[in-house]
Amino acid sequence: MHPYIVLFGEKMQSYHVCAALAGIAGAVLSVLYLRKEKQGIWAFLLPLFTAAAALIGARILNYVTNPRAFLTDFKVWTFSYQKLSLMGGLIAGTVVIIFYCILRKENPAVVADAFTVPAAAGIVLLKTGCFLNGCCYGRVA
Repeated sequence: MHPYIVLFGEKMQSYHVCAALAGIAGAVLSVLYLRKEKQGIWAFLLPLFTAAAALIGARILNYVTNPRAFLTDFKVWTFSYQKLSLMGGLIAGTVVIIFYCILRKENPAVVADAFTVPAAAGIVLLKTGCFLNGCCYGRVA
């Protein structure tokens, strides 16, 4: 495990670096795929709404499945990249995409396809950060 890495002479948490890279990769790739599908301004807005919903859903699912983790001073609404659940994020992001497709009368298969590669790239980078940090796979005792 390597919870810290040095980039540009600065010591940073590998988890946060991978999370930032996942967000950037997901945003850039989804915008590129959505622009290809001629989604107009929504090529930029839909990934933002989806990412916001994913973070909210990730926190809510973690709270529902692991309420003991929130017994300390940590509040559910805290803006911090911790105590999140990947599945909650995927569910909430999917709900936003479905809602968008219903409102705009878009083909859900086309829009979902535009998020497949970005979501996969983001998950790989996120899980790499988890592995480097040791948060999801245990720590050395």
